Amino acid sequence: MSQQIINISDTQIVSGIEPMASAEGNGHLRILWATVPVFAQRPSITVNIYSTDDMDNSSATVVSWAVEYIPNGTADGLDLIGISLENAANDSPYYFEQANMVCSYMAIGERI
Repeated sequence: MSQQIINISDTQIVSGIEPMASAEGNGHLRILWATVPVFAQRPSITVNIYSTDDMDNSSATVVSWAVEYIPNGTADGLDLIGISLENAANDSPYYFEQANMVCSYMAIGERI
């Protein structure tokens, strides 16, 4: 979707909103690999995961399962942030498997 990059002195702020894909065809696991500019060290990373569907999702609960930072993790030397989630407690698993899940992320740290 979109990614914003702001540099203030030696601080780099990267934020974005991206769709999450089903992990290995498994509907109750979702994953996102976000390519970001290089940081000097592991940045502070926050995520917010939600559905863009106009459906009643009051019974859908998801949790961020893992946030992984891989410095120089791409072929062209950029950093990589991996975000995964799982359906934690959902009375309606069909909803979660069919829902369009997106992830809003922000990484703040020292730039190179």
